Amino acid sequence: MREKAAVCYQLDLAAARKEGRAEGEAEGEARGEAKGEAKGRAEGEARGKAAGRTEGEVAGKVSALLVLLAARGIGLAADAEVRIRTSRDLAELDVWIRRAATVSSVEELFA
Repeated sequence: MREKAAVCYQLDLAAARKEGRAEGEAEGEARGEAKGEAKGRAEGEARGKAAGRTEGEVAGKVSALLVLLAARGIGLAADAEVRIRTSRDLAELDVWIRRAATVSSVEELFA
């Protein structure tokens, strides 16, 4: 009888360990997924904010360049305006803004 009780105890203990291990693995996996999702969300948000800042900076420089050219009485052909409005290169826009302060034509601006 003792042997049978010992065997039953061992079987119950093994089943409990297996169940506990499965629960622990499931909990660990759930925590890992949640942590990964949170990290991914934060990284995506940071990239989105950076892209938004860059787009805002580009839009501001394009606007400043167009205002400066208009204030100086430098007319723009449609293709020149499109070139300015579609530029996404901050360094290029900076060069054009500096040139716009002294040029007398759009041709000089893009030279």
